[in-house]
Amino acid sequence: MKIVFILVILYTTLAYSKNTLKILMTLDNAPIYTEGAGGTILSTFNYNVRGSNLEVESDFELKSSIVKNWKWNSQKKTYLLSLDPNVKFHDGTSPNSKDLEFSILRGFFSDKASLFNVYLGSIVGTENIAPSVKYQSRKVEGVKIVDDLSIEVKLRYASPTFLFSLTRPYFSITSQRFYEEDLLTWKKYPVGTGKYRVINETEEKIVLRSAHANTKFKQIELYKKATDNVNFDISFIQNKIINEKKYLTPIPVTIMAFFLNTENDLSKDINFRNALFYLVNRDELTPLFRDANKNYEFLPTNFWSKSNTKNDYSMALAKQFADKIPKSLRQKKWKVQVFSVSNHLSENMQSLAEIMEKKFLEIGVSLKFYASSDKFLSKERARDIAFAVSSRICDNLDPLLMFGTFRSGPLHKFANAQNDKNFDKLYAEAAEASGSSERVGYMRKLSAYAIQKRFVIPILEQMGSYYFNPVTVKSLGYQPATITLDFDKIEMN
Repeated sequence: MKIVFILVILYTTLAYSKNTLKILMTLDNAPIYTEGAGGTILSTFNYNVRGSNLEVESDFELKSSIVKNWKWNSQKKTYLLSLDPNVKFHDGTSPNSKDLEFSILRGFFSDKASLFNVYLGSIVGTENIAPSVKYQSRKVEGVKIVDDLSIEVKLRYASPTFLFSLTRPYFSITSQRFYEEDLLTWKKYPVGTGKYRVINETEEKIVLRSAHANTKFKQIELYKKATDNVNFDISFIQNKIINEKKYLTPIPVTIMAFFLNTENDLSKDINFRNALFYLVNRDELTPLFRDANKNYEFLPTNFWSKSNTKNDYSMALAKQFADKIPKSLRQKKWKVQVFSVSNHLSENMQSLAEIMEKKFLEIGVSLKFYASSDKFLSKERARDIAFAVSSRICDNLDPLLMFGTFRSGPLHKFANAQNDKNFDKLYAEAAEASGSSERVGYMRKLSAYAIQKRFVIPILEQMGSYYFNPVTVKSLGYQPATITLDFDKIEMN
């Protein structure tokens, strides 16, 4: 009898652990679902909890999801988007057309910086939204309620970018009642239509439970810091699992670059921009980072970028340009902001900072790198920042979106807008390009122009990596979205 009882307990424990997935996503309680979260972490959370308006296949074909049908009217330049009537929020309510309208417009009505104008700024009327205006349904000219499940969205130009933007879980269907007044901060837990729902959050972890009938796991625990008594199945951070195996994305996920701004006096100076350009030695900096390759263009090299291996590094040229910087600027000590979700410089970023600080001192400019968890560099804060260092997500579906923050306009709430009419014109032409070869050509022109004008100085590109426990996890499965881990595709032992 005792033996049977022990076996029952053992079987129950094993069955429970098989149905519970433990994932280490961040360290030091870094954010997972707020605006400041890292791109891969935020996209993974949003996809599994909030769902996705549209899905994209490996061959770039769109697939219906929350949005069941879409129809393009070339004469009116409008998309008719219709929701799947069977979709439910985790609170049991059904989303409607007003929720879809809110989902694609909320960021335009927030005083906080977000990615809405970068991805959805082609919607007619969004350019006329004045600061601090409160959100109201039917307020934007380019979005019309058709019926309970459908909206019509009018674009300024015919661009496939709009639909690809809707595949990003960041813009998934939601409702105004779930948010605080800033329209970006959740009132409590995130509420979505995805396969898993949030049931609890502590300082240590976020607990998800199955929200649909056929999910792979009953419970998923997302940890915000490493815990000694927890054996993780998957980790977003290296060396946190004993005898871990590594999953590497087949194409680049991010491009690390130096971003100049137009608010800081030193950053605006073309001689400083040129000096920085010639100080970058990719042969020296790239080996500091794992799974990284040198990149000379602001494009992922897997498809969009042409092969370019020219190394422009030259201390002599950097010194020549630095000598032309006004003395009043060279006498000051300037800050360089490094985006870090944990708010401190990693070991490899600290090494990069030390190398660059030393090189700048050699040409007579004093700079100090510091970490910041602020993903978006505001115009006010940029006045003290010579340049920013961050890794921008590679939009392999449509790299045009990577250039969005360089455009002019008051809605960007970023300091990267370069106020360059020639760039704005080139961007608009690229947005309207239809054929694939034409778009590739425009992407390369945009990259070349942005680098020539020193808006951005690319350094390297990195593949995405996940680490898993080979005892519990057989494979991460087929993951078509490079910045998103679909939990239900994971295969367990």
